[in-house]
Amino acid sequence: MAKKKDIAVEGLEETVAGEAIREDDDIDREKSSQQSEDDQQVDLESAEHETETEEETPSEVNAVRTDNETARELNKSEIQGKKAPSKKVPALAKSKAKAKKIRSVKYKKASERIDRDRKYQVKEAIKLVKETSYSGFDGTIEIAVKVQKPKKKGAQENVRGIVKLPSGTAKKKNVIIFNEDLVEKIKKGWADFDVLVATPADMPKLAPLAKILGPKGKMPNPKSSTVTDNPKEAVEELSGQSIEYKIDAASNIHIPIAKISWDEEKILANYQVVMRALARLKILNATLSATMGPGVKVDIAKK
Repeated sequence: MAKKKDIAVEGLEETVAGEAIREDDDIDREKSSQQSEDDQQVDLESAEHETETEEETPSEVNAVRTDNETARELNKSEIQGKKAPSKKVPALAKSKAKAKKIRSVKYKKASERIDRDRKYQVKEAIKLVKETSYSGFDGTIEIAVKVQKPKKKGAQENVRGIVKLPSGTAKKKNVIIFNEDLVEKIKKGWADFDVLVATPADMPKLAPLAKILGPKGKMPNPKSSTVTDNPKEAVEELSGQSIEYKIDAASNIHIPIAKISWDEEKILANYQVVMRALARLKILNATLSATMGPGVKVDIAKK
């Protein structure tokens, strides 16, 4: 009986101990739950605080951006209020622009015989050009014709041609006929000729040379009669009595028409032919001059 009682007491003690342990576990769970809730509350508050901080940062950044934009607008208004700085011209360029051409004593003496404000009849102009030439060699007489600039875009490039002078040309030209052997020579820099004549069939072979001959004015062109089916006849004309002309950037056409040693009638004949060839253009003025000598204005209204 005593043993049974002891066993019962032990069982009761274990039961009480187990309940006590369960109570402690429940208390721990409650504390843990409460702690978790408190931690969550802290995290939420912390998160809200961080969110508020993140929301405040853009406002500060926006304030800085606003200040920058305001500064840029002020700078822009100041710049617009001022005149744009003028481009500085180098002192050397200014001196060159203001400097007058230095003429020789011979030129000044020859110019004294010519009235700069007067336009001379062609025969009188030719006589003055011959008399006022002071070169020690047989100089060339050139006519410079100022024409009205074509209004149509690209039309100026088409103002060119060939005129046949009855008294011959002032300068003999070296005119050659194109052949395939010339391609490599020209590519290497050879250009010992004044005019190059070719046939229409030769033009594809000349295409690679366009960038070389074009700037030098030596590229065959149908408008200048240097592209023809009869190149030999073209050589005879261009070597002797025919001369090519074209307009420059300033709307001037320069054509050598005679030598100083020629008689006045031969010079006059060439002058008249040139003016007839250019009659299709609106001629503004014309001037005759020698290689070394002053220019003489010609009255183009009188023949």
